Amino acid sequence: MRDTRRCGLTLIELLVAIALSCAASATWGAEPWRFPPAAGRPLLAYSSDAIKPALDEAVAAYQRQTGVEVKVTYCKLKESFERAKRESGDLFLSGHEGAYESAAKEGLAVEGSRRVIGYLRVAIAVPKGNPRGIASLADLAKPGLRVGLGDPDKSQVGRASEDVLAQAGMTEAVHANVVARGGCCSEVAALLTSGQVEAALGWVSFAKWAPDRIETIPLPRDLAKPLPVTALVLATTKRPEAAATFLAFLRGPQGRRIFARYSYSRNP
Repeated sequence: MRDTRRCGLTLIELLVAIALSCAASATWGAEPWRFPPAAGRPLLAYSSDAIKPALDEAVAAYQRQTGVEVKVTYCKLKESFERAKRESGDLFLSGHEGAYESAAKEGLAVEGSRRVIGYLRVAIAVPKGNPRGIASLADLAKPGLRVGLGDPDKSQVGRASEDVLAQAGMTEAVHANVVARGGCCSEVAALLTSGQVEAALGWVSFAKWAPDRIETIPLPRDLAKPLPVTALVLATTKRPEAAATFLAFLRGPQGRRIFARYSYSRNP
């Protein structure tokens, strides 16, 4: 039984490698290369909400051009793995540190399918117009300022923000002003748009999520280190070629343009 499973996985790995190689050489432009629509259910992808705006647009563009439907479920790491096993999922995307290693530990990562599709960077996020005049990390310690952070036990944005504060020696000072925490990226952004907080630590891309309501203030590069967004084909997939082709689209010219438009840097 063990040998049979291993042979099956090797075949999936081979199909993924071929699909990635072929798709990488295709031209996505005025005359897009079209992967033949597959009968049956759509591709099932599981992703953190850190890249939701860009991924939603990329999925819509891909579906228009190829006819291949991609259904994305935005959920946390553990739920992603549970659903992938239960639903025979096809793709996994995450900005979580060690995302590939976690998937591999669960026996869910197709070897050789890992791709970086962008980078996340922590930034200060404030309401449009920056009414409190926030200019630097030190300003988050201003007396009376209402600050929001991500929950480090639940979200990558929370963990990354705490790392930034620790490196800057600002943890205690900023924590004194924290009035709310979000369990995921969208919840942190909502703290700002709802008026619960006057500043938050989030991603640079928050300014693209709600451009009429949020702006971001970059942090020094030595503090805001780039965090890779990893995408991979799941070992549970029953459509390895189609999954690999969509992954290649995300890394192709059109996918890169979409992610860049939402401030997900392509370079570390």
